[in-house]
Amino acid sequence: MYMTVNKLRFLLVMLLFWFLISSPEAQNYTASPYSMFGIGEAVTGTNGRNPAMGGTGIGQSSNDYLNLANPASLGSLDSSTFYFDIGFTGSLSTYKTKTNKESSVDGNFNSIAMGFKPTNRWGMAFGFSPVSSVGYKIKSSNYIEGSTATENIWFEGSGGLSKFFFSNAFRITPGITAGINTSMVFGTINHDEIQDAITINHESQTNAFYAELGIQYKPFTKNNNPFVFGLVYSPGARMNMESKLEVLDNAGYLLSLEKPQIKDKYIPEYFGIGTSLKQGEKWTFAFDYMHQNWSKSQSGQTGIYYTNTHKIAMGTEFIPNPRKGLKYFEKINYRAGFSIENSYLKIREQNPLIYKATIGFGLPI
Repeated sequence: MYMTVNKLRFLLVMLLFWFLISSPEAQNYTASPYSMFGIGEAVTGTNGRNPAMGGTGIGQSSNDYLNLANPASLGSLDSSTFYFDIGFTGSLSTYKTKTNKESSVDGNFNSIAMGFKPTNRWGMAFGFSPVSSVGYKIKSSNYIEGSTATENIWFEGSGGLSKFFFSNAFRITPGITAGINTSMVFGTINHDEIQDAITINHESQTNAFYAELGIQYKPFTKNNNPFVFGLVYSPGARMNMESKLEVLDNAGYLLSLEKPQIKDKYIPEYFGIGTSLKQGEKWTFAFDYMHQNWSKSQSGQTGIYYTNTHKIAMGTEFIPNPRKGLKYFEKINYRAGFSIENSYLKIREQNPLIYKATIGFGLPI
C-alpha cells in the first residue's frame, strides 16, 4: 500500500506539471513581436544551471545535476542518487526601433525532469520542457474605406510548442560517454486579428518526433583540473501541421471556416561543440558553439525567410566554500553568462542579432 500511495502522488505531480508546461495558456515565456513568425521564439528548456551560465552545457558533465543540453552527460550521474528537477524561468526584455522602445517581464514554469542511473554504465532521464513560445500584442490603425475615419486592429498571438523527452547515456570507457535523446514535440499556436466587426483566428497544431546524439570526453589530468569536451548532433525532423482559419463576428458567431495549406516546417538539423573546465571545487568555466540549419523550412509569408543560425555562449559558476562554508551565502552557487546569436528569421533582408546576459543562483536546501 505504501508503494501504491507514493506512485499515485508521483502520477498526480507529473500530471500537474504536464498541464502547467504543455497548455498554450501557460507558455508565457515571451512578449517579442518576432514570435508572430515561424514557430515562435525558441525557448531553452533545460534546468536552471544551463540558462544562468549563458546557455552552455554541451561540454559539462552531469555528476551533481541533470544536464539536458547533451544526453551523453547523463553517464556521469551519481548511481546512488535520484534526481528531480523543476525549472522556472524569468526574463526582462527590451525591444527597440528607431522611434520606440518597450520592455516586458515574462516568466513561467520551464521544465520538469527526473533521472537516475540503473547501472554503473547506464544513466537515463525523462521529462517535459518547452521548445518555443508565442506571445505578442500589436496595435495598428487603418483608414476605413471611403472615409477619413480610422479603426484599430489588434494582432495577438499565444501558445507554443513543448516536448516530452527520454534520454539515455552509456559509459563506453572511463573517459568517454555516448548518449541519445528521443523527443516528441507537440503544441498549438494561435494568431488572432481583432477588428471592430470581426475576429480572424488562425490556429495551427503540430507534432514531430526527432532524435539527437551526444558524446563527451573527459581526459584524466594530474593537476585535478578536469576538462570536459562535448559534441551534439541532430538530423532534425519534419513537423506534421494542421491548420484552421475561423472568421467570427463581434457576437462570437462563426462566419466562415477554412483549412489552409501550410508550408513545410522542420525542426532544424543542428550540431554543437562545447567544453568546460573545473578549477578546483569553486570555479567552473564553460564555452559552447551551436549551428542550426533552417534551409529546409519555408515561411510562406512575403519578405520573411528562414536563415541558418550561429550561437556562441560562455558562462561561469562560483561557489565560495562548497565543503566547509559555515554561512549560508558561502554555499550558494553564483552563476553568470553571456551569449550572442543571429535570429533564424530574415525579415525584409534584416537578420537581427540576439544578445543575452544572464545571472543565476543555486540555493542549497
